[in-house]
Amino acid sequence: MERPNRIRNKVEITGKDETPGTTEVEVLLQDDAITTDKILNEAVTEDKLASGIDVVKYTDVQLSATELKALAGTNIELVPATEAGAGYAIVPVAVNLRLTAGSEVLAEDADNLALRYSASTELLAIETTGFIDQATDQNRYQGVPETVMTPEENVAIDLDNNGDEFTGNASDDATLDVRVYYKVVPVL
Repeated sequence: MERPNRIRNKVEITGKDETPGTTEVEVLLQDDAITTDKILNEAVTEDKLASGIDVVKYTDVQLSATELKALAGTNIELVPATEAGAGYAIVPVAVNLRLTAGSEVLAEDADNLALRYSASTELLAIETTGFIDQATDQNRYQGVPETVMTPEENVAIDLDNNGDEFTGNASDDATLDVRVYYKVVPVL
């Protein structure tokens, strides 16, 4: 018999402003929460977890200043197509960027970063003004807006510069760390 998605547990109270003792608490879980009952009833299996469907994954890539400045001509692969495989597509959820500023600033002129399917559809534009051109370290997080898109089967996700090349940072000592969050979904 499956129990409702509730957990009962006893908690010891030791706080300064509370009366010491034990009390029972109840925690309500989301319907899709992984619980012991679901594991025991095989609603959650190793195969289902390994399939990665509806699991948010991430990958990290670091770009050197040289790679960053050549990005308009040479995209950098962030999520390889092998993460999807035949019958599946990679769908980005969000991107987290960290610029480690170099000795001199990078310069941009109407250039933006973009997540795209390899040499194809742009999925997300990332504004670089006030980010890439700063003399101090910068962080940016950007979610993919709700939008209708056509997932491309078994295609990598790349980072692109959708304008002219970045310039500046003559010492070539700036770096850009990119973490892209994504899901793998079946292509119907």
